[in-house]
Amino acid sequence: MSQITLDLPLPILNALTTYTQEQQTSSADTVQTALESFLIAKGYLTKPQKTFHLDPAPIGSGYHDIAINHDVVLNEFILSQKLN
Repeated sequence: MSQITLDLPLPILNALTTYTQEQQTSSADTVQTALESFLIAKGYLTKPQKTFHLDPAPIGSGYHDIAINHDVVLNEFILSQKLN
């Protein structure tokens, strides 16, 4: 990561200081987030890709061999939904 030095007008600096104190964040993080949003809005930067995350189910289906018999399990599920 590279560093950059900014000369900010006093009203912007005061607002930044107030914001960072209230939000308990650093001015560097705040400026980086604001600049990233600005560059995305102007089309100079693409949105960062969100990672796909699946949480395991707290209660399982009861099947132990789904990876092997996934078609059978899916058909049983679809059939049970049609019967209800």
